[in-house]
Amino acid sequence: YSLDSADSASAQALRNQLASTRVRLPGIVDEESLTRVIDRIAAYTGLPLVVDPVAEDLVFDEGNVFTLNLEAEISVMQALNLITGQAGEEVTWTIRYDAVLITSTEKCRVSPASG
Repeated sequence: YSLDSADSASAQALRNQLASTRVRLPGIVDEESLTRVIDRIAAYTGLPLVVDPVAEDLVFDEGNVFTLNLEAEISVMQALNLITGQAGEEVTWTIRYDAVLITSTEKCRVSPASG
């Protein structure tokens, strides 16, 4: 099962939204919760952004904190890349089931169950 062929139209549409939707991230300094950072972007943009508890646990276990005090607008895709970069090398994002899923790199490699 290939994610790209299974829902390529909706996944591509969401990917285009991530590239074209702009967001500012002022005042995120020393935030320890990945979920709070992502929820802030989701609330601002209305995009379907979901944090896998596994990713939150990885950030917590590593003791990583987020500092994103960006006054200039960037695309949501750039923001996701910055956030997952600060989250650590075990955290990434992907598109699954018409939503952006922030998860572990290990879970990202595993094909989602059909159905």
